[in-house]
Amino acid sequence: MWPLFVILPAMQYKEIQEQIQKVVDFEIDSIKLLGSGMANTAYVVNGTWVFRFAMIGEAKRTLIKEVSILPVIASSLQVGVPNPSYSRMQPDQSYFVGYELLPGEPLERNRFNRLAADIQSQLLHELHDFLIELHAIELVRVPALEEEAYVGAYNQTQRHFHDQLSSVLGPDVVHKIEAVYVAYEADLANRSRGPVVIHSDLKPDHVLFDSNTGHLTGVLDYSDSALGDPDYDFVIVGVFFSEDFLIRLLDYGNERDKARILRKAPF
Repeated sequence: MWPLFVILPAMQYKEIQEQIQKVVDFEIDSIKLLGSGMANTAYVVNGTWVFRFAMIGEAKRTLIKEVSILPVIASSLQVGVPNPSYSRMQPDQSYFVGYELLPGEPLERNRFNRLAADIQSQLLHELHDFLIELHAIELVRVPALEEEAYVGAYNQTQRHFHDQLSSVLGPDVVHKIEAVYVAYEADLANRSRGPVVIHSDLKPDHVLFDSNTGHLTGVLDYSDSALGDPDYDFVIVGVFFSEDFLIRLLDYGNERDKARILRKAPF
């Protein structure tokens, strides 16, 4: 999780402020570092805006994608999402987007576990609704999204990795992995459902909630969004939140979907 409001050298703030001031229609009174990773650095401006700067080439590509898709996603969902109001995407210059700061705090597992049972149920229901609404977005509205080889669970590009790594894995392991694939493929119910719009990275840091009302307030970070199997989003929830959390989340769908997703998750 990114640290909040770290102090930066005054010169760095000045350079960032100058870049942001060129695109906004308001005066900048304050700027603080929200957090920094390998791909992006984010700042809070005037306590109400977030400006995220791409630090590497891949992050520039995903920012361009997000600027295209987020207005559509925002208009399709009940929960808040970052919706860029400002951006600069010019070669040989900084790539950044600016959007209103979403309220709430990350839905970390320890926080969730301390909530009252009715609030937990409410959040699970709202997160389930978010995924159903996201997966229902018409693909023609998000032409910037495409199916990606390593996003969305089972993919033919991954089918023969074990054969390619046979010198490392050994014949017994390769045989066991092949048997798992064969059994999985024999069950037609396991076939990919979609493609649909998927988030692909639903971890606690990306899900915000209001600790006072107990409502979901936002879902962040669509840099990994793509077209894929909707079941993958649910599986990712199980990876990052816990299997028990996923089982409870799936209670808001039907039993057939729940059984299928839980069967596909280990694969």
